[in-house]
Amino acid sequence: MPQLSKIQYRLFSRAGSLTNKGSAGPQEQFEMKGNIASLMQQAQKMQQEVEKAKQELAELEVTGEAGGGLVKVLMDGRHAVKKIDIDPGLLDDVEMLEDIVAAATNDAVNRLAEANEQRMGELTSGLPLPPGFKMPF
Repeated sequence: MPQLSKIQYRLFSRAGSLTNKGSAGPQEQFEMKGNIASLMQQAQKMQQEVEKAKQELAELEVTGEAGGGLVKVLMDGRHAVKKIDIDPGLLDDVEMLEDIVAAATNDAVNRLAEANEQRMGELTSGLPLPPGFKMPF
């Protein structure tokens, strides 16, 4: 038996409970099975799109800035810091430099989170989800 994803399992379980009702005639059961197959295909397609989006987001690079651009942090989608640019004028004040580097890093993390929300929101925009529902990715 093939492995089902969590989404496929939930859809299959719900759809299976619909077909177990004794009141449905042969035509209605056939239509329900067609709907189940359609739902399974949609779930597989969405799962593929989510994986593609995750890969794209992992390859994304953002730059966080702080201190009016005096410190810039380049970070990839896996939250790995690739590069830090520091204005030489900040080298005299270590405490301020530490604060600004931390702020620039946090800015980069926030930009990644926004990009992630936007990209995943594009995937779920056509789905009839209740307000505030968060997908498990």
